[in-house]
Amino acid sequence: MQRHPAPPGHPAFTVTPLAEGDLHAVAGLTFPSYRPLLEKVTSAEQAKEQVIALVARSAGGPVGLVMASYSLLESISPAGKSTAPLNILSMMTTPLWRHCGVASALMKALAEEGKRLGLTCMNVRYTTKIESLLAFEHLLLSAGWCAPQPSMQLSLFKISDMASAPWLPKVTAPNPEYELFPLTELRDEERTRLMAGIAAGDIPEGLSPFADEEHLVPELSFGFRKGSDVVAWMTLIRSPFVPDALCYRSLFVNPKLRMANGFGPFLAAHAFRHHLTSPVKEERPKGLFGTSYTATKELNFVRKRLAPHCCDLYESRTATLPLLHE
Repeated sequence: MQRHPAPPGHPAFTVTPLAEGDLHAVAGLTFPSYRPLLEKVTSAEQAKEQVIALVARSAGGPVGLVMASYSLLESISPAGKSTAPLNILSMMTTPLWRHCGVASALMKALAEEGKRLGLTCMNVRYTTKIESLLAFEHLLLSAGWCAPQPSMQLSLFKISDMASAPWLPKVTAPNPEYELFPLTELRDEERTRLMAGIAAGDIPEGLSPFADEEHLVPELSFGFRKGSDVVAWMTLIRSPFVPDALCYRSLFVNPKLRMANGFGPFLAAHAFRHHLTSPVKEERPKGLFGTSYTATKELNFVRKRLAPHCCDLYESRTATLPLLHE
């Protein structure tokens, strides 16, 4: 337990691991999609992703919560240390305890826990839409984090607007030797081959068709195959952070087939049309398209074709704190 001095006008607070009795009181201090993870923290259940939750509390109860996760499956370095990062999932404080050092104390305690576990660094990903963006980035820099870097451009749109974009009817189907198929019909041998490609680094893990598979909308996720080779796909998920939007999660085309085949625009157009006519539209009438800043061709497509029909454009950023070990 770490005890912290009282800020002006406030009693002292402590930072301790989440206890089973805290579950109800801290539920409002994280995103709804992460609340089920809180029960796993207090159980003995083991999983490939381990979750840490630390609570700041005063005499009146919890005043802050930070949650983070790390993988048990990450490799071990030649020195015998884990190469796994500690990824911050969420951090919130109650309104009356903001600007009182609670967030700084939670971040410091989390870093100490990461060092104790032998992890290499802490990572955080967030968007420029979060409240108190400047204050949060100031907190990171004052705690020794590397300067935040932009990672993705995020394009939010109403699917009714995007599906009526004038460029969509001009998109033509690729060569008929390529078959469009629902990802629910992915064959076992194709899945095995794709997993091997991800493991070898031929397919970026962030663009895997299996990323966030638990949130996948199977009827709106499609791939292209030629024979037994899957060469492109578009996956859509129910975004846990934008409750009225479908996230256009992974659009990938084999690098050898990116010139002149039109797979990317065709899959995007196909997804837009099916989103518009799907019952899911009643629940999620918006779409969120994320594009890596390293994907120059896709960025050009987004800026030329999608941006004019979007209701909001913003970005996600990442920051890292090395965890030095003696």
